[in-house]
Amino acid sequence: IDKFLYLTICIYSFYFIGNLFAFKIGNVININNQLLTSSESIFIGIFLFGSYTFIYNFFYKIDSYQFFILFIILILILSFTSKEFKINSRHLKYIFFFTIVSFPITLTMDAGYDAGLYHVGHQKLIREEKIIFGISNLHNVLGFASFYEYLAAPTWINGNLKNLPNMQIIFYISFFLFLYERSKNNKKESLYVLLILISLPFWFRYASIKWGLVDFPFGIVFLLSVFVSFLILREKNYLNIKHFFSILIILNCLTFFLKPGGFVIGALSTSIIFFILNKKIYSFKELFKVLTFPFIIVCLWIVRGFINTSCFLYPFSFTCIDTN
Repeated sequence: IDKFLYLTICIYSFYFIGNLFAFKIGNVININNQLLTSSESIFIGIFLFGSYTFIYNFFYKIDSYQFFILFIILILILSFTSKEFKINSRHLKYIFFFTIVSFPITLTMDAGYDAGLYHVGHQKLIREEKIIFGISNLHNVLGFASFYEYLAAPTWINGNLKNLPNMQIIFYISFFLFLYERSKNNKKESLYVLLILISLPFWFRYASIKWGLVDFPFGIVFLLSVFVSFLILREKNYLNIKHFFSILIILNCLTFFLKPGGFVIGALSTSIIFFILNKKIYSFKELFKVLTFPFIIVCLWIVRGFINTSCFLYPFSFTCIDTN
């Protein structure tokens, strides 16, 4: 019961954070709150919380009361300045249903081969220390530290790892919830959703659900990035395109943050940017406003990687600088 309660609190927290953020600055970054789905809110919340965690770790360890107190204060400030903010009760029902159906998977989820190799070890380090200069010198695998560590590390309770499967299952829930909401909101997209579902055995073969692996979350955001890009290319309504583009940027950031090789998704982002500029959907000024916040977060993530490894994109040697 306690594991289910913790999972429910986590996923609703991500939803609330993402939904509140979209409500507060949705007009600036062209997120349409009328189009915003519960799954999109969760992905935004994941992006925001993980970003807060790794930025906080620049200055102090994660395992501290200050970490949670500061985060709660920021959320309260955002809440009190958003007086007309309302929660969509339908979204809450969707999330609860998918959580109940998916929760049993956490009870039998294995750790995976990378858990003991570096994922758990790195989570322990960022819980107990602020950012460590040259951490890859301790062991080269620590240079591969993922955004996933910054999402999972705060879920430890007194050194107990029993809640780590929750983060994996939140991606699982968000993925199927996303597909459900897309097919429900637009019947024309049901066929594409069906094709994705048919291809899932292939994806699960190479990206199994293990709480110590990042392959499955990475596969989800990569696949959804491609899917949302397709929606942008086929959509005729410019307001919808702007909304999808903002969601795409969040998914692209998560793809890059979860695995170093995810930077290749930038080629897709660049293609979509050229497409929307060519169609005059955005002016350069509007596009600048949409991209400024995620660009800052990406830059900070690259700085974090450089501090850890002296490489801007570890382990690609051409991005490394000799700091001896």
